[in-house]
Amino acid sequence: MTDETLASLAPAPDAIPTPEPVFTPEPEPVLTPAPEPTPAPDPVLEPAPASPPVEVISVDELLERLQGEADESQETQPPEETLPADPGDTVAVEIGPDTLATLDGLSDINQELVLISDQLADIQLHQTRPVLTTSFEDYTVMEGLLLLLLLLAFAAACAKILKGGLSWLKS
Repeated sequence: MTDETLASLAPAPDAIPTPEPVFTPEPEPVLTPAPEPTPAPDPVLEPAPASPPVEVISVDELLERLQGEADESQETQPPEETLPADPGDTVAVEIGPDTLATLDGLSDINQELVLISDQLADIQLHQTRPVLTTSFEDYTVMEGLLLLLLLLAFAAACAKILKGGLSWLKS
């Protein structure tokens, strides 16, 4: 037999019935009760270690003790340079180049902050100006052009509405 005759004798794949799967119910799980929690024994509180009693002293005695500690710390520190008593006296202080660069940067920042505050003052001045009560002489050229553009857009929108609403008159 040839392949063609074998293919014609063989049943079509659609003709072979496929067995339907049989569903078997799964066994229900058996619930086991949770074990009872055993109560924890109460912790035994141990007495706190005995602290030394607080010593009460008078204010005068406290000041004397503090003064004595201050005297001891002054004895251990090397003597400091005395500052000039007169405000007109000057003391030479050496400043490093990195500190000078930082100070120059701070002065630049200070100048920029002044410019920004001036610009903010101008903005606040324009914000407080009411739009409908300001005369046309007080507007800048840019504001006047924007106002003219707004009025032209409004007139064009009104014309379109009227043209669409009265189109029934043409027919």
